[in-house]
Amino acid sequence: MAIVFAVACVFLSRWQFTRNNETVVAKNLLDHNYAAPAVPLAELLPTRTAYTANEAWREVTVKGHYEPKKQLLVRDRSNGGLPGFEVLTPFRLSDGSAFVIDRGFVPVGTNQDRPDVVPAPPSGTVVATARLQASEILIPGRVAPSGEISEINLPKVERLT
Repeated sequence: MAIVFAVACVFLSRWQFTRNNETVVAKNLLDHNYAAPAVPLAELLPTRTAYTANEAWREVTVKGHYEPKKQLLVRDRSNGGLPGFEVLTPFRLSDGSAFVIDRGFVPVGTNQDRPDVVPAPPSGTVVATARLQASEILIPGRVAPSGEISEINLPKVERLT
């Protein structure tokens, strides 16, 4: 039993070192991308399919206008221990394509499970600065009321907006 336990400990320690290395790589990527200067979206992602995990948290600039009538609320989010929503607003780029901007957190309302107020985005043509993120995976069986979604999944957002 002692030999089996010792062998298991060796394998588990190797797994633990591998996990540590993965964490260090992820932290270094995050630090690098946070420190990188903002670049125009088209410079970093010339096509919609050009995104890779190496671009996560890179800061980009986009020029266009918000489409608040197509805005969605992302359910089941928290900030500082408060339950609430993330506000996703489509942003129409100058070339006609769309970019989804997470405008931030709003808490649940005082008397209902919806925000009391969702601040309006700026109107007219603006230059917005955002950080890139990948889609979240869809969780089967999760549903949300009209105007809300359960995950920030870009194909789902595209279908709904």
